[in-house]
Amino acid sequence: MKKTHAIIVTILVSAASLAACFMWDKHEITVETIPPRFDTIITQRPYPRYSISAYDELFREYGDTIGWDWKWLAAIAFVESHFNPDAVNESGASGLMQLMPKTAVAMGIDSLHRTDPRASVKGASLLFKRLSTRFQSIPMPDRVCFVLASYNAGHGHILDAMRLAEKYGSDSHLWYGSVDKYLRLKNEPHYYNDTICHNGKFSGIETTLFVEKVQKKYDEYSHLEDIDKRIHHPDTTLVPLNESARHQLHLKAKETILRQQLLQEEEEKKKNQSSNNQ
Repeated sequence: MKKTHAIIVTILVSAASLAACFMWDKHEITVETIPPRFDTIITQRPYPRYSISAYDELFREYGDTIGWDWKWLAAIAFVESHFNPDAVNESGASGLMQLMPKTAVAMGIDSLHRTDPRASVKGASLLFKRLSTRFQSIPMPDRVCFVLASYNAGHGHILDAMRLAEKYGSDSHLWYGSVDKYLRLKNEPHYYNDTICHNGKFSGIETTLFVEKVQKKYDEYSHLEDIDKRIHHPDTTLVPLNESARHQLHLKAKETILRQQLLQEEEEKKKNQSSNNQ
């Protein structure tokens, strides 16, 4: 007879998880719309690991191999191909992780096998590790920005932008507001014709947006994984909510939603400004 694990899950849900729920249905939040308590849930099966896609095991395997959180690989795959292993870009990139033919070969992957999910994730992880080593002098969290930008544009253009940042008095180890700015300026003759630029003209807007999208998706995955762990934690016990605690939870949830809305508005403004500058 199979052993079953009865897990009593409860439910003092975090403000962040409540906020996420309310953002999805987009109803007005009032104290009345928040239930006084959540029912006890009894399940007769162990809970599954947090899942993002059909390729999670590959992301976990190669993430462990290179010493990076597997969700970075998952976030790249989502932004690059939306988890489509047969995706082909007009620039020649293909597969789950959108590797270019030369990049795939450099990572030891036969260019004919770039659409194989395992080969694609393996090649991407090796590239990620190589780029991380090249930028190891840059502390986290900025280092991941340089790695992601190099993954998208090639590290040569990123090095050019770093040299430009240093020349004009900016921090060459700071991504936002410094190197990302000069990467975008590399499409102007005054900058790409500078003798310190070794890789020519480059339109950096796509790369800077790529970095932002991957970071945003990684943060989203991390947030959802945290919620999943809280809900399915085996040591979870029943904690009743009194009226005061419920009201405080409501206030925190509303505050979180307002913060998210402000961030979305700022992001929209940035996108509009970028479009107007083009």
